[in-house]
Amino acid sequence: MKLIDWFMEPQFFAVAGIYMSSRLVVNLSQIYIPKYVNVSLQMKKQFAAIVPLVMYVTGFFTSFLMKLVQNKIGTKAAYFFGCLCIVACCAWLRFGIALPCDGGKCSLDMDYSIYGVAVLLGSGGSILLIGSISLTTELIK
Repeated sequence: MKLIDWFMEPQFFAVAGIYMSSRLVVNLSQIYIPKYVNVSLQMKKQFAAIVPLVMYVTGFFTSFLMKLVQNKIGTKAAYFFGCLCIVACCAWLRFGIALPCDGGKCSLDMDYSIYGVAVLLGSGGSILLIGSISLTTELIK
């Protein structure tokens, strides 16, 4: 297949859009979650380090499960599940965590709910990235 033939393939543009959208979601969530925790929720500064760590660790462990999941339900279904994780996280951020902390003292519920958000973002982002790379591999084969 020549280089020009790739540009005639509609699936090439679909996979490119999926990959770029996945990178955008993951990169923006990793960049802005510490600022959201500190500025918007007014939580203690230690959460600006702990929440991204939870995201990375969750994504790391999720990546080990992805081969099994993709073999069981397929690449596209696994990618859709990752999208559902991200959408659930966005809904949780919008409607679940409502009030900022008072002077750095958060309620116990908010402390624990930010960990749930971090787990959803970490696992969902990992699923999206691995799924988009798997879709790229399927396109090349």
